Amino acid sequence: MGDFVSACVAVSSDDPLETNDFLEGRLFIFHDPTSWKKLVEPVVIGAQEKLRTFAALPTGTASLFDHFGDTYSSLLSGLPGLSSFYVDFTLTRSGITCLTIPDDYASRISPSAPEFPFDPLQREHSERIVCSQLFFFLKDLCHNHQHHDPKADTIIDIHPFTGDELQWRAKVLRVLYRKIIEYKRSSRQASFHSSLGILIYAKSLRGITFRELAAETVPPVIQDDLLENAIKAGIQNTCFTSDFEKKETNWGFYVTLWTFVLTVAMLLSITEYKVTNPDAILKLLGDILVKHTAPVFAAIYIGYLLKNLRFRGKRDLADYKITRTTLILLQPLNQKVAAFLSFVAGILMLLGSVLFLKFWYPSLFTFIKNFLSTWIVSNFVH
Repeated sequence: MGDFVSACVAVSSDDPLETNDFLEGRLFIFHDPTSWKKLVEPVVIGAQEKLRTFAALPTGTASLFDHFGDTYSSLLSGLPGLSSFYVDFTLTRSGITCLTIPDDYASRISPSAPEFPFDPLQREHSERIVCSQLFFFLKDLCHNHQHHDPKADTIIDIHPFTGDELQWRAKVLRVLYRKIIEYKRSSRQASFHSSLGILIYAKSLRGITFRELAAETVPPVIQDDLLENAIKAGIQNTCFTSDFEKKETNWGFYVTLWTFVLTVAMLLSITEYKVTNPDAILKLLGDILVKHTAPVFAAIYIGYLLKNLRFRGKRDLADYKITRTTLILLQPLNQKVAAFLSFVAGILMLLGSVLFLKFWYPSLFTFIKNFLSTWIVSNFVH
């Protein structure tokens, strides 16, 4: 379908004493960029310019409603016929948002608007998806990401209201705590901070619910203080690990450099070319690139793993993508079958490595075999 354009037209009081006041208006979606550019955007820009001129008027000349009221009303009545979809909304000062789909919206939107499915269930599902996008748009307008990763902004979605205020709030809290635990299980410091930021939202919503509904309990029942302490402990642990890793950065660099030098030395020792003149260097490098591309990349990859290895810390195998992929593939199988296949795969990898050395680098294979034989005889055979 391409890109969509969203617009918000709303009004609210700026009196701080009106604590029960709310922002109310309409949210629109426009799917046709040509129609937006020619018909809608000039109207919206004109209204914005008129709204800005109010600040230049002498104090007491007119109220904001007198200055902009007619324009606001014309936007509410004129934009639906140019839009693809719209909803009415209210946003309270505590953050509670209510989206309402007008019963007659289908007859008021643009004739060129995409049609929703005729099946009632599919139509309801499609309308919910569009309402969610308008809700996220409203959040982007009114909310600044201070306590969490902006990518986590869509964890709060809309929920159908059936008349039970506690039910939908409990659903939102359950989603929040599920995301908190998910971030908490990660070993990344940024994830711990996102977890703590989302916990602030959860505690705020729980407090608002207690105050507005006078509820005795608000499920899910979670000990927020203990959870917060656990997250903070995780942040301190990751900070210590991060500082420790910085101290080991030079050590990792030296390991990588030594791996590269050792690899080049081994390749030079087994190559059949001898450097007798400067031109032979190019021939030597060409031989290395042609015959030893795979081993060189393998050595570089091993050096990269060594560079990122935590020599004094614990390494979680689940951090490796290959581990997660293998577990996903083996998950449907019986535990004993999965263990047997893992064992067989390990044996095949070892056997493949030995055969690779034997046929690709016979001289290196002979050297390793003689070294191991000498070491075994000298240490175990008397």
